[in-house]
Amino acid sequence: MFGLEFLIRAALIELAYEVIFGGRDPIRNAERVGRKVFGAEKTVTRLKVGCVVYCNLAGIAEHTGVYVGRGKIAHLDGSGRIELVTKAQFLARLDGRNPADMVFVSCNNQGKVVGYKDWATRALSMVGEQREYSLLRDNCHQFVAECVTGFLQYGLGTWQFNRLNDYLGEYYSCEWAEWV
Repeated sequence: MFGLEFLIRAALIELAYEVIFGGRDPIRNAERVGRKVFGAEKTVTRLKVGCVVYCNLAGIAEHTGVYVGRGKIAHLDGSGRIELVTKAQFLARLDGRNPADMVFVSCNNQGKVVGYKDWATRALSMVGEQREYSLLRDNCHQFVAECVTGFLQYGLGTWQFNRLNDYLGEYYSCEWAEWV
């Protein structure tokens, strides 16, 4: 069911929890890892249309989308459907079993939320599409990269969140704040 890469990544993350936090509590530690690794020690209440958002997935992966305004996020779900969801629905990944309760928002190095209307426009234009979802070839991170650039990003390695994060850093100094 799970590939070797997935199982190795899960084991390494669990080991990191042991080393960094001295415990195995993926429900709480996933959020702490997000804060520690991506510097999300700031909080924001107002989002900018077109900003990138992410949440942790059970402490072993991340889920990303684009904020399009009025409390809605456009994202590619695991079935391949591009849809608009609320913050609560965005967090309810893994058939509602995702323990994450925080959404993080893209910011610049001054802590100001960064978003571009073009990114939201591209995201909205794809809502309702059905894709052939693939963890490695067409996932939520690649959807976000497509919203940023206007074309699907196979060659940039954006299928991983850390690569997407690096890619966003080419547009602005990408840091993260918690959406409260």
